[in-house]
Amino acid sequence: MFLSRIWGSKEVLKREVRRNPYTHGELSLVSVIRSKDPLKAVKASIDELGGIEKIIEPDYKVLIKPNVGFSDSSADTSPEVVGAVISILKDIGVKDITIAESAVRGSNTTYNFRVSGIEQVAKKFDVKLIDLKRVEKKVKVLTGNRAKKLKTITTYPIVYESDVIISIPR
Repeated sequence: MFLSRIWGSKEVLKREVRRNPYTHGELSLVSVIRSKDPLKAVKASIDELGGIEKIIEPDYKVLIKPNVGFSDSSADTSPEVVGAVISILKDIGVKDITIAESAVRGSNTTYNFRVSGIEQVAKKFDVKLIDLKRVEKKVKVLTGNRAKKLKTITTYPIVYESDVIISIPR
């Protein structure tokens, strides 16, 4: 369970934490698919693991976190893959989808969204696009009784409020 407190407030929020259903024992399952078509590859990979419906329901708030920390396409997440994930989410009825990222120090996230093609994907699919560097409000989260060392973390409200976070690497 996560407990959180909004900075400057004494209010404590409680939230159950769901465990990753894509596991075998303590190990995370991995799917490797080779294809030149990003949509087919992403669908096949998710299907091989048991389907996206294991973790996402149509009324969920979904946060997609691509890597656009640099203004270099060789280090950034493919916009085609981000588009494929959004397409799959929309196919199962998800309406509340946000793409969010905070670029590395000294790099402009909004610029990186534009040059990477992620901004165009957000417009095409009509999803929210958030530069986390421009979000001032933060939430402090108590990590719960399972944490051995890290007892609290600070995050953004959009991260805390999301039902599912999909991290899409390069």
